[in-house]
Amino acid sequence: LRGAASDAVVLNAANEVAVAAFLEQRIGFRQIERVISGSLNKLQAMAVDSIEAVLECDAMARRCAQGMLA
Repeated sequence: LRGAASDAVVLNAANEVAVAAFLEQRIGFRQIERVISGSLNKLQAMAVDSIEAVLECDAMARRCAQGMLA
């Protein structure tokens, strides 16, 4: 994964949200990628140099991904 370190956190969080929505049959399989890429594109890179920063980035990414499901 190239890019900011926060991209890995965003990718993981958005993937978990999207896959959960897919398993609950709220989105189709092909929409998983849209939720992940949309989250990566929407959120700005941020420093993830502490556990608090990682958790904040994760929470922001999950909110962003959830918003794409609405």
